[in-house]
Order: sequence, then C-alpha cells, then structure tokens
Amino acid sequence: MDTDKLLYTIDDIRRFVDYSLKRLESIRGFEKIREEVHQTLVDRADGLFLWIRLLVSQMARKKTATAILSILNETPDGLDALYESILGRVVESSTHTLLRILSWLAVCYRPLTVTKLADALGYVPQRGLDPSDILYDQLNEYADFFMIVPEEKFCFVNAKPIANRYTYLKNNSKENVHVIFYQGLIQEQQNDRALGHSGKTFFVHRPRSSVSTGDKIVFFAHHSIKEYLVREVLKSDPIRSTYRVNEAQAHLKIAERALEYMSNSILREKYVAFHEISTQCEAPFLLYASLFWTMHATETPQAGQEIARDGP
Repeated sequence: MDTDKLLYTIDDIRRFVDYSLKRLESIRGFEKIREEVHQTLVDRADGLFLWIRLLVSQMARKKTATAILSILNETPDGLDALYESILGRVVESSTHTLLRILSWLAVCYRPLTVTKLADALGYVPQRGLDPSDILYDQLNEYADFFMIVPEEKFCFVNAKPIANRYTYLKNNSKENVHVIFYQGLIQEQQNDRALGHSGKTFFVHRPRSSVSTGDKIVFFAHHSIKEYLVREVLKSDPIRSTYRVNEAQAHLKIAERALEYMSNSILREKYVAFHEISTQCEAPFLLYASLFWTMHATETPQAGQEIARDGP
C-alpha cells in the first residue's frame, strides 16, 4: 500500500469536511456536535467526496443539532445506498417529473441548458413563470443529483477516463472555468468548433455569437448517478425499479420528441440560422433536436418502426 498517498487522501478528506461543515454553522447547537460530525464523516467517507457533499447537503436542510445527528446515524454508507435513501424521500406526486428529468440527462449527447431542457420537456409558462423558472425550481428541489453552472463557464476536455477528478481539478485548475465530468469522462471545448461524435467524444457546439444568453448548464453531479440509474435491478427493489432508466426507451422518447418538435417548429415557416441567438431564444431545443435525433434513434432497437407507427 502507498502509505503517503493514503495519508494524502485522508488529509484531503479532512480539509473537505472542514470546508463543507461551514454550511451548518448557523444551525442551533451545531458547534457542540461539530467534532463528532467531522470525525464520523471522515471515518465513513471511504474516500468518496461526493458522499460527504450529499450527506452535508441533507444535514443543511435541518434546523436542529438533533436532526443533524439523526441524518448522520440513519444514512447508509456508499453512494448507491445514499442515492436510494434520497429517492426514497421523494413524494409520490413528484416521481414522474423527476424520472423524466433523470432520463433525459442520462442519455443526452451533450449537457443541455435549463432553458433547452425545459423546452424539450414541453414546459409552458404558468402564472407568470417561464418554463425555465419552473424547471429550475424542480432541479433545486432535487439539488443533490444535479449541478447547474453558467453556460459561459462551461468547457469540455477531450474524452478520456479520469480516475480521480479531485486530483485532476487540483492539477488543472482554470480561473473562472468549470471543468465538467460528464458520463464518467471529462471533455473540453476546442476553438468553439463542432466536434464530431465518435466513440466517447461528444458533438459540441457553442453559439458563434459572442453574446451570452445568460443560461445555465444542468448535468448530473457525478457520473455514478447515471450508473446507478441505468443498472439492472431486481423487481423486489421498489425504489430502484421505480427510478431505473431504460436507456433504449429513453433514447426513443428523445428521438420522437425531437421529430415532433422540428415538425411543429419555426422551420415550417421560414429558413433559420440554428446558431443565432435569436433562433435559440425562439426555439431553444431546435439545434439539439436537429443534430442528435438520428443518434438517439439509432440507439433504439426497431426505432424506425416505433416512430413510424406512433408518428412524430
């Protein structure tokens, strides 16, 4: 065993716990249990920074030190068990909405902005709220699963596996730029050009205009969330069965939605420049739909027959 590396990792975890617990300092009585919480998190984390972040996020929603200790004692070790614990607390009326969002993020070929995802899901204005406002509220309700960052701070790196993203971030920090770990890989933007989809390289494009839309990118907080959602499960596990994402069906639904969207879009009325800001504001999902619908369709066995039978 590499003892120096082990000590270095534990030291990193301690610092991360110190930083994370600052969120709880305003909770009454927390200082009296801080040392216990700190040591328990360090002991049970097993090197998983995300487990710490998610658990502290759960604690931050509580108002008393007693409630924090309850969360600490009741939360199981390991990410899968923690995901199941979080999903088990989702109210039944929100299950369908959350599953739709999870399904789209699990199979989309590039991270979508909040505006584009809301448009893709067919959200409409309600009582003065824009579709993106509605989706943003839903994402915040289940914030443990998602990260949301300003679009202008989003960058890709060439597709390659990363064993330890914490180490990568420390060694490759870029000022004011978020490095995104997507679907278990990292990606970077190259010269604002479109990159072809090949293997595990994603097709990426940024608007040619230098004007920022002010939108935000939404994606899974960690690649293990997708792995948890798409993994085969036993029917005897009701929570995991409820939230399991069938990748083939998810791809088919996106392909069908993309065809429906394009057939009823502004394309019926006029020629459009897909990358113009005005087009993206008028039809946010149009560019993604036109670029990726065929790729989603080809991921689905007998997709042609399904789409032809049901219609766009």
